[in-house]
Amino acid sequence: KIELKTWISIFLRIKNLTKNISNFKTIHIHGIWAPIQIFSILVCNFKNKNYVIHPHGMLLDEALRSAGFYKFVYKKIFLFIFKYFISNKTYFVSITDQEKNAIKKFFPKSKITNIYNPIPFKKNNFQSRNKKKQFVYFGRIHPHKNIDLIIKAFKLAKLNNDWSLKIYGIRDDDKYLNLIQKLIGSDTRIEILNPIFGIEKQKVLNES
Repeated sequence: KIELKTWISIFLRIKNLTKNISNFKTIHIHGIWAPIQIFSILVCNFKNKNYVIHPHGMLLDEALRSAGFYKFVYKKIFLFIFKYFISNKTYFVSITDQEKNAIKKFFPKSKITNIYNPIPFKKNNFQSRNKKKQFVYFGRIHPHKNIDLIIKAFKLAKLNNDWSLKIYGIRDDDKYLNLIQKLIGSDTRIEILNPIFGIEKQKVLNES
C-alpha cells in the first residue's frame, strides 16, 4: 500500500539530508543497504562531495546470503547496477582483508583502506580472580556470527553441569534468535543475556 503522505515524508527527508550533507566537507557513510545510506551516496555524487563508505561486513558472501535466496539475488542485482553510481573517487574502509576482497569484487575501481579494529577499551589492572568454568560470547545475535555453531559445539563436548555458556547478545535478528533458542532448548547451562560493555565486560572476560 503506497500513500501520498509516505512519499511526501520521503521527499522531505531527502531534502533535509541534502541540506545537511552540504554543511560538511567529508561524509562518512556507515553501511550500504539502508535507504538513507543509498540516498547519501547519490547526494554525495551529485554534489561532488568527498565521502567514505564503511560496509561493516555487509558485502561479505555470508552476509549477502543470510536473509534467504530471493534477497541474495536482489542484492547481487542491486550491487551490479549500483557500481555505476560509485565514482572512482569513492573511498571505502575495511576492517579485515576478507572485507577488502569483498569490496574489490563489487567495486574494483574504488580506493580501499584497511583500518583494523583496536581493542575497544583501556587496560585495567583487575585483581586476580578464580576462573569460572564458563565460555562467553559478546556481540550481535545474527547468522553472520555463527552462534549456532558455538551452541552445537558446547553440547557435543558433553561437559558436566559445572560448565556454562553465556551469550551476551545484541538482538539484531529475531528469526536467528528464535533458532538459537530452539537449539538451547531445556539446557540450563546455556544463557542468552543482555549485552554488557566497558569495565563490566572486562570483569566477565577476566573470570572466564
